[in-house]
Formats: sequence, structure tokens, C-alpha cells
Amino acid sequence: RLTPPPPGAFVHALAATPDGRVLAAYEYGAVRLWDAATGAVVREWQTRTVFDAVAVGPGGRLVAGGVAEEQEFEF
Repeated sequence: RLTPPPPGAFVHALAATPDGRVLAAYEYGAVRLWDAATGAVVREWQTRTVFDAVAVGPGGRLVAGGVAEEQEFEF
């Protein structure tokens, strides 16, 4: 069971490891990793960056955050 964010806060971005065991979420001011089975926060990073997306690698060892900018991309 996950601990909900404090009143007035919300989860802005959420991702899971391929096996679903670890969840990564960005809430304003912090990126947190949760153990999906227990709901326990296993790691937390405070940040001033406002992320639009998060990604987490297998086992939760790699976490990345992305920010959308008004940019043009060529593919």
C-alpha cells in the first residue's frame, strides 16, 4: 500500500520497473522510489527541477527524469 502525498500535492509522473517491483514517482520537490509490494519508500531525492516524466530501469538502479521544453526535434 503506497503512502499518499500530503494534502495539496499530487503525483506528476509515475513509472514502474519492467518486473513491476519498484515504482518511481515525481511529486513536486522530490523523486521517490517505492517497493510496490510493501508500499515503503526505498529512496528519495529532493529536487528543484519540475519533471514531466520519470523512468526507472530494471531493479530500480537507474532513475531518469525528463523535462518538456518548447523545442523543435528532428527525427
